[in-house]
Amino acid sequence: MWRVIGVSGLRAQELGNRVLPGIGHVLAFCVVLGGFVFNVGNVAGRPRSGRVARLEPKWGGALSALIAIGVFLSRRAGVAMDRIVVVLGLVMIAMTGYVAFISHPPVGLAIRNAILPDQVDFLAITTLVGAPWAVTSRMQERIG
Repeated sequence: MWRVIGVSGLRAQELGNRVLPGIGHVLAFCVVLGGFVFNVGNVAGRPRSGRVARLEPKWGGALSALIAIGVFLSRRAGVAMDRIVVVLGLVMIAMTGYVAFISHPPVGLAIRNAILPDQVDFLAITTLVGAPWAVTSRMQERIG
């Protein structure tokens, strides 16, 4: 998809409208709605995530709000966001490693099934490998 959008030089909704009139507007609406739902989920989930640090949800929400206000009031908000994202990314990687370590997953079984699976699902393989290629080639034909 991204290759077709990049080669066409059009925005995704303009490209969609050329392929099927009106679908670009539906696409734009879905992107806006998805962004809204994603952000509502983030705002709603932040107070509860404070429980990891044994904070009550109201204190977790207050802490999150104070951090957000501080970032947006800063004249160097872009630099602050870059640093915060790096730190939070490192925290996320560390937490993922911790969970992977303490949960004792069957690593050998996972590696074996990645190379020689017990069951091969051709529908899933066709969907992951064939469908993007078919959609891309059909879109290129319609664009010209």
